[in-house]
Amino acid sequence: MSTKDPFAAIPSFNNTLSFEDPKVDEIEEVLEEKDKEEVIVDEDKDKEAEIEDVLDTTNYTFASDDDEEISEAIAEGLETDEKDFDYKKLYQSLVDIGTWVEVEGIDDISLDKETFTKIVKLQEEEKTKEIEEKIYSNITDEEKEFFDFKSKGEGDLAAYMQNFMQTKRLESIPMETDQDKLNVIFSYYTTELGRDEKWANKQIERLIKDMEVDDEATLAYNKLNEKLKKEKEQILAHQQQQIELKEAAIKEYKKGLKDTLKSKNFDSSKINNIVKGLTEVDKTGFTTVDKAYLEFRNNPEKSVQLFQFLTDYDKFVESITSNKVNTEKKRLFLELKNSKNTPQERLYTEQNNNTRKIKNPLG
Repeated sequence: MSTKDPFAAIPSFNNTLSFEDPKVDEIEEVLEEKDKEEVIVDEDKDKEAEIEDVLDTTNYTFASDDDEEISEAIAEGLETDEKDFDYKKLYQSLVDIGTWVEVEGIDDISLDKETFTKIVKLQEEEKTKEIEEKIYSNITDEEKEFFDFKSKGEGDLAAYMQNFMQTKRLESIPMETDQDKLNVIFSYYTTELGRDEKWANKQIERLIKDMEVDDEATLAYNKLNEKLKKEKEQILAHQQQQIELKEAAIKEYKKGLKDTLKSKNFDSSKINNIVKGLTEVDKTGFTTVDKAYLEFRNNPEKSVQLFQFLTDYDKFVESITSNKVNTEKKRLFLELKNSKNTPQERLYTEQNNNTRKIKNPLG
């Protein structure tokens, strides 16, 4: 019995074309010609690329998701001192990839460094606005109301949050099972009616026996819901009252500040600038003075002076005045000292020496 070779169907190396086969030579010649053509094409591509690089050194091409490369390109535009920097091309590249929005009327203006800087600021503001709108559109009405309450900066935020969470908890109860209904009734008895747990449990037992759970649960749910709504109205009313009091206090403060500045002969422009810097807050909730304070406080050298100024104002002013007086005295002293070496002073001294007579005590 002969055994079949399992590899018999696979051609052996002897069945393939040999190196001496004329067909192989023909194939090699065709391949060589093809390689030459590809080399020529590649050389032409290199030449085109080189020409492109020479003519367009500011050809900004970057992926829209490459934040680091985009930031570097914008930073280059802001920092460069090159007069022939192509701001137009950089601007258009950022618009094309969707990083920037198109500025209306851009084609009618000359885009220089100053204008580009303004556009960068506008684009950052637009990006912030877009992010805020995107976040705001994805939250519920209750969450929007919460952010609105918090952004006003007044009112009892802890009380608002407690009311908010209790309302959400009550709304999440389906009121379909007996346990849900008994829980609502128990909460109503202990919170709204102020009864103790022993009384509440005894009353619930009676409701179960008399089969009055459903009616009592509906009553309890509505009463709790009304209670939470009333609490919320009170919290919002209290916040509004605080806002009005704060606005009245700021108004009174502004009036007093303006009167003080006028008495010190400040012009109207300076007065408005000072009042604005002390009272108007930006999106971060800080005034110009708040920012200046933080800048001083975070500077190790300036923070020492800030501490002295805030903790002992009179002594701080005295030290500053004393330093100025000493500096002025030193300046006058040096001026007087140097004035003795002037030609006029030397001439005056010489004349006095020549006319001065010494009497002979024996004469």
